[in-house]
Amino acid sequence: LSGYAKLDAMYDSDDAGNSDQFITSTIPVGDQSGDGSFNMHARQTRFTLEARRLTGYGWLRFVLQNDFYGSGGSYGYNLRHAWGQLGNTYVGYGFSAFLDLDSGPDTLDFAGPGAVPFQRLASVRQYVPLANGNQLVFAAEHAPPEITAEGGQARTTAPNLVFVARHEGASGHVQGGALLRQLAWRGDGGSDEALAGGLTVSGAWGADHGDYVTWGAVGGRGIAAYVGDLGGIGLDAVVDDAGALEPLDEWGGWIGYGHPWNGRWRSTLTYGRLYLERNDALSQDAFRRSDYAAANLIYAPAPSWSWGVELVYGRLQLQDGDDGDAFRLQTSLKYDFIK
Repeated sequence: LSGYAKLDAMYDSDDAGNSDQFITSTIPVGDQSGDGSFNMHARQTRFTLEARRLTGYGWLRFVLQNDFYGSGGSYGYNLRHAWGQLGNTYVGYGFSAFLDLDSGPDTLDFAGPGAVPFQRLASVRQYVPLANGNQLVFAAEHAPPEITAEGGQARTTAPNLVFVARHEGASGHVQGGALLRQLAWRGDGGSDEALAGGLTVSGAWGADHGDYVTWGAVGGRGIAAYVGDLGGIGLDAVVDDAGALEPLDEWGGWIGYGHPWNGRWRSTLTYGRLYLERNDALSQDAFRRSDYAAANLIYAPAPSWSWGVELVYGRLQLQDGDDGDAFRLQTSLKYDFIK
């Protein structure tokens, strides 16, 4: 059994779009009121149940985890993980294999840079350990196409395929991933399909008990559902006036620099930027570019609890060039269930 209770309190300089997480693609654009707002919640609090049993085929592992970012009220149950792993074979619901969890910067803000690949989904994957800290991963995943069009509906015709190669060394790791998708659409005037895919490379480096760097880059066509700022807003592809399906290009990156001041105090600086191509089939108020920056100071006098303060800045630019930005000052207190 594990998990933690986390209280987040935040003050926004203006309307940031999402009061619980700092998601740059939701920042309002245009005339803003200039009125600040305060929010406090414990929705990131999570509980994890993990069980392991030795079998004739290796260790059988089961993980069930939730937080409270779901619907159904201010603290709706939200399933984060529900999967099993026998030996090197994984099945169930959890993070995509396209995501490198170890490359994410240490932010108090739950969302983090908008360019980080982020998706939880149903998948089956196979880990292939190799010598000298190397590993391969093959996965088949389900993430339905997210398409912008008038009428009709997106169709899922095949699983998404992910291939990952990873190397771990004494001072860090580097990981590269490839994603292949088949997008499909059916409307009143007919149907169309298109091949989509992307690449990501990421890593982390740090001396023992010293400064460390986390970084990553992502780019592709028709992979918006897998990218933090773009997921869930219909930007995998558009349908043009002729009824043809056009996957959209997106690219971006992020970097985080962490510095431990001593055994109890640490800080992280984070920056990320994400682009979506300009396309005449998109509305003028659709996403074009986002910027994310954060700086924090965290105090952890014991393994089981920590407190921190963080300043976050975000800027959103739309297809027509209009933009909006917001600052958030956040403080968080976290109690871990175990050390």
